Amino acid sequence: MKNEPCNRAFNYVLDLSFSKEKWPAFLKKGIFFHFFLISIFFNSTDGNCSVNSSISEFNTANVISDRVLMPMVDNLTQITSHATIQDAINSANPGDVLQLNAGSYSENVVITKSLTLQGATSDKTLYVIDGTGLPSPGSGIVINVNVTNVTIRDLTVQDFTGSSGNTHAGIYGIGGNDDLTVTNVAMLNNPTASGFYANGPVDNVSITNCMVQNNGGSARGVVILNGFKTNINISGNTVINNSCCGIELQDGTASAVTISNNTLDIGSGDNGLGINGLNATIGSNLISNNMISGGGRFGIEIKNPAGGVTVSGNTVNMVSASTDMRDRAAIAILRRSVLAGNVDVPNGVTITGNNISGWTQSSTSEGFGIVVEGMNHNVNGNNVSACDVGILQQQNPSNYPGDADQSNVVDLYFGRGNSPMTCNNVITGNTVSALTDNYRNIGVGSGLVTNTNTSEAFCSIQAAINDAQTLAGHTLSLAATTYVEDVTITKGVTVLGTGYNTTTISGPIGGAGATVIVGTNGVIIDGVTITREGNNTTDWNDPNINNGGGVSIQGLTMSAEIRNCKITGNRTGIDINSSTGNNIHNNIITFNRTGLLLEIKPIIPNLSKTKFQTTGPLVYCFWMPAGVATCRFNQP
Repeated sequence: MKNEPCNRAFNYVLDLSFSKEKWPAFLKKGIFFHFFLISIFFNSTDGNCSVNSSISEFNTANVISDRVLMPMVDNLTQITSHATIQDAINSANPGDVLQLNAGSYSENVVITKSLTLQGATSDKTLYVIDGTGLPSPGSGIVINVNVTNVTIRDLTVQDFTGSSGNTHAGIYGIGGNDDLTVTNVAMLNNPTASGFYANGPVDNVSITNCMVQNNGGSARGVVILNGFKTNINISGNTVINNSCCGIELQDGTASAVTISNNTLDIGSGDNGLGINGLNATIGSNLISNNMISGGGRFGIEIKNPAGGVTVSGNTVNMVSASTDMRDRAAIAILRRSVLAGNVDVPNGVTITGNNISGWTQSSTSEGFGIVVEGMNHNVNGNNVSACDVGILQQQNPSNYPGDADQSNVVDLYFGRGNSPMTCNNVITGNTVSALTDNYRNIGVGSGLVTNTNTSEAFCSIQAAINDAQTLAGHTLSLAATTYVEDVTITKGVTVLGTGYNTTTISGPIGGAGATVIVGTNGVIIDGVTITREGNNTTDWNDPNINNGGGVSIQGLTMSAEIRNCKITGNRTGIDINSSTGNNIHNNIITFNRTGLLLEIKPIIPNLSKTKFQTTGPLVYCFWMPAGVATCRFNQP
């Protein structure tokens, strides 16, 4: 027995069951006719190995020439060696570290317990798990369902043929694989398979410093699909020419996600980054400092976000157009593929400090730099150049509540998205130089309306009233802005502004009736200015401008209350017809053709502390049938 340093231990055995690498040419040519198999067994003490060795002699003439030399796999925890990766896994205890030696491993690997699988050095090209010649379909490494705390690093997985990108991958996590780390791994050339695939729900997945390239058959480079995905870090990877998409979190929701410092070449695929259902329930989400190029439809596509998302510092350039003729966009925030847990209206994304260039389309569709739909987005400090349209803000009515028609059609919309409402977005401080429109706003609502009882938000007063969850007794809180719309109040709600100096309801030119029609009992209007677009003393009677008044209360038997408001710039300030018990107080009624019109013998409303100033009658009473009436009002 002889003591030797451990790093001199010999780690190869003759494997007669695999056929990847040929025997050396000099053996097959008969230059040498004998091969000696050295078997070494050792025990480690103080850094030295006690070695027992034996020599077995083989005549190469009796060995099939296409057998391989398989490197052994060392269990660093138990100080054992194994002929295959699978044998090492099967013999391991949870938490063991299994180390590959330089060479090629021709096997499908199934990880069945918590462990680390790693190459012996950081040079991942030396440790290759190769699927060439293995039966297909199959994945390179499969992590069994609910196996957690797995680390894979410093190796390559390549050439495994699957049946689809959702069923097979270079590395495939079946589901529930929490605390999964994949770092410095190459996932290459896996036809009809993704590079990396994991099923959610899943927590704490880290994919860093990997090379993911040429994975095909409508597959993704990196994808986590289904369920709630939390604490996801995908950073520092190079993802190139994967046939569908680069990096995706799809079909579900996700929170506390970081996707940063990746280099992505879309090639002829669909997108660089595709992410669905981001929200801030676990933590904020950051998409930052990614370099995205190629010619797909989307650089960064974020579907159905629910707040807490920042997209910053990314460079998204289209350098070669794919043959897809539909709309394309560098960064798109949109509604699409809404599933359980997804919001119907995208909201709460900050897009800042991104550099975008070259997103054009040669068909009748268009290329957009940035697209936003939904609410509460902030788009600032971006550089957008050489795109058909620089920044689009839209509410596309196409096919809602299904998915929008994204065909190649002539319109002004980004055809893939169709949020039912868009408003309250801040778009400022961007540098835009587009080929057609620097900025385009289409179908955008006037301002945010919040039902304080349900916490739902809307982009118009009428939408808030019409919503099925809005009930009598609820309060609809308006923002400090101008809402250009005619409103019909059909539920006994309170419409609450921030004060008549800051919140305005202004009926559009040519509106069919009054700006605000009270159509039920128990309505309160508080703290707003009510007016009409384009009205003036010259055009009081022009039906193309104004066919009604500021507020109309028609045919009710119980009270409406209008308080702390300013009614101005209307043909008629307030029109009350056959209605009783109304309370109109603490208002300013000014600059209307007629201040207050009382029709068909209403009970005179309470007009306390209401100030009138008008070009025509302060109060006009019109009885049907004709009779005599006494009308009470306060002088200016």
